Amino acid sequence: MRAFNAIGFSQLPQLAHRQGDPVGVPIAGDDQNALAIASRLIKEIGFEPVVVGGLAMGKYLNVRTPLAGVHTPDEIRQIAATQISAGGLGVRRNLAALLSMDRPRRPHARRHLA
Repeated sequence: MRAFNAIGFSQLPQLAHRQGDPVGVPIAGDDQNALAIASRLIKEIGFEPVVVGGLAMGKYLNVRTPLAGVHTPDEIRQIAATQISAGGLGVRRNLAALLSMDRPRRPHARRHLA
């Protein structure tokens, strides 16, 4: 189960119970009971839960991915349907950048000629 990774925590208080279009919170998980509980909690604190898929989709709920930031529920569904599910180029580029941040840097091996 993954939720609340796409919006910065400092933004949550002012976004909760927003007038007009609610702020969507993308969530991903494989356990239907956990998704139901998380959805209920998300609604209680003033947001609209949007299930984007199984836990494997949780990797898209990070910074530097199209789902990062503040979106309406409809925007989240559109992003998930077009850019993520279809394997859009923007997702691949953003994921490559994200993955390269996690990879430890190794010093270049230097050859000494005798």
